[in-house]
Amino acid sequence: MTTMLIILCSFFCKNNLNDISTILSKDSTVVYLEQPLMITFSVKNNYKKTQKFSQYMTPLEGFKGDILEVIDDKGNLIDYKGIQIKRGKATKKDYIKIQSNQSKTITFDLLEVYNISTSGIYTIQFKGRKSMNKLPDSNILSINIKD
Repeated sequence: MTTMLIILCSFFCKNNLNDISTILSKDSTVVYLEQPLMITFSVKNNYKKTQKFSQYMTPLEGFKGDILEVIDDKGNLIDYKGIQIKRGKATKKDYIKIQSNQSKTITFDLLEVYNISTSGIYTIQFKGRKSMNKLPDSNILSINIKD
């Protein structure tokens, strides 16, 4: 019976895991303290049809909550210092449509919203919230910050 359910699900169930991806990138992986730390965030539609997602809790709407996991080389989670907004469910106008093989991209200064004040190697990851924005977690970006 279990085998039959797995076969039916693989035939009828839509797997969204790879339909949309989130990507963090940076031109250079070495930056210096006190200089802007510009990060690019992209949402890419890998599916053959138009997809939609909510911009809630993504850099695309600006930082309105702690949406990244930033960790130093000692394993410490770096504090978010931006605003926090609590809201209800996304409405139709909060969703963005993205065509097949297209991306929505924004660049932001990580230092404006996360308290990075010492040199070291940091890892950064966007944390998707399937229940809110329908997006997966991003890749993990590693950055070396020097004095």
